[in-house]
Amino acid sequence: MFKNYFTTAWRHLIKHKVFSFINIFGLALSLTAVWLIALFVADEVSFDRYHKTLLNIITLIRTLPHNTGVNKNRDKYCWRLPSSLLLLPVWACLD
Repeated sequence: MFKNYFTTAWRHLIKHKVFSFINIFGLALSLTAVWLIALFVADEVSFDRYHKTLLNIITLIRTLPHNTGVNKNRDKYCWRLPSSLLLLPVWACLD
């Protein structure tokens, strides 16, 4: 029974080559996009989940003014982090 389905599908693919190419290319492109989005979401969700004190982890975000008037938030490569920590008010007590 499945052999009959595959034979019919193969004949349709051979008969309508351009239409089949467009469909297969679209399917491959959409599966690739879904795969990349899933990888990105899995990476964002799994951030620092391996620490024992997960609830005590804080992400510091700096707001950088830009010439165009749009502020950019950065949370990576804080090279002036120790001096900026002194300016923060103490508002939370961690265990």
